[in-house]
Amino acid sequence: MRLADFPAGGTIFLDANCLIYHFAGTYPSCALLLDRASRREIVAVTSTAILLEVRHRLMMLEAARQLDRPSRQLPSFLKRHPDVIRLLPNIRQLFKQLATFRIRVLPVTHRLVREAHRISCELGLLTNDALTLAVMQQLGVTVLATNDDDFDTITGITVYKPLRASLT
Repeated sequence: MRLADFPAGGTIFLDANCLIYHFAGTYPSCALLLDRASRREIVAVTSTAILLEVRHRLMMLEAARQLDRPSRQLPSFLKRHPDVIRLLPNIRQLFKQLATFRIRVLPVTHRLVREAHRISCELGLLTNDALTLAVMQQLGVTVLATNDDDFDTITGITVYKPLRASLT
């Protein structure tokens, strides 16, 4: 289903890629969804693990642009040059910007990690995808905003995907 078609009044779990697409400006439907959440037209939820993944990936994107370096070299470079991380202006503002969207964030507990392990073993999902399902189950949310095809075959959830080109 198209992300732009998500109905008003609904609750949707945000996968990392939707947040990253918003901040990177590559998928207008992700920006629209977050705007709808900020106006409380919909309820957006996610987890602390997703926010950390978003922060890391956006930090790598910003550093790659600022330093004009290949992404694969960045982690080792940034470990040797922590001063660069301190000076990334966009990443410093990330959580202030996220707060404007009124996203409900569920902490990841040891119980959720164990449940994610069980889901991963049962469904053959990667760790973070299994954790997403575990958090969704904990929240009672069955709708997911993602561009990850690995969720397409999971029974019991409805996947809404962003469109790159337009909001329609």
